[in-house]
Amino acid sequence: MGYLLLTISSLALAVAVNSTSIHLQKNRHFYSKFKSGLLVHSLVITPFWILFVMLLGNLNKMFSISIIKVPFIGYGLIAIAIGLFVVSTSQIGSGALVNVNFFQKNKTKYVTTGVYKYLKNPIYDSYFLLFIGLGFALSNAAFFIIAGLSFVGLNIIEGKIERIE
Repeated sequence: MGYLLLTISSLALAVAVNSTSIHLQKNRHFYSKFKSGLLVHSLVITPFWILFVMLLGNLNKMFSISIIKVPFIGYGLIAIAIGLFVVSTSQIGSGALVNVNFFQKNKTKYVTTGVYKYLKNPIYDSYFLLFIGLGFALSNAAFFIIAGLSFVGLNIIEGKIERIE
């Protein structure tokens, strides 16, 4: 149980640091005083996301809440998640993964075409689907907990902060 709580805490910390960093740039132009503000922002947020991914990678070994085995559902959801991620990032650019739009002089407009016509945050939705898929593929409901918390943290909290008006 301790490992699951550590993994959950690392996700919450990564979301909090990323959200705070974006809030500071969006509302106070905090990173604009640096010659390479985007690089500084990336260096601030990246270690927290790396920590989360490292802990998540070992979650199945360290903590398990067994469920019935239905790996084909999991693999299908993982494939859909990867496809959604690729389509989403190709539509708005890979720079969106580090919030490049808050560091450009010409601000990016809110995208409402393609997959963004149907989903507000398809990149975050792909993470949610990935975690659900991992839960089914690995028969471990702990990934469902991570999926739920990532949805709240990324889609609801961080999505509002990153929203471009």
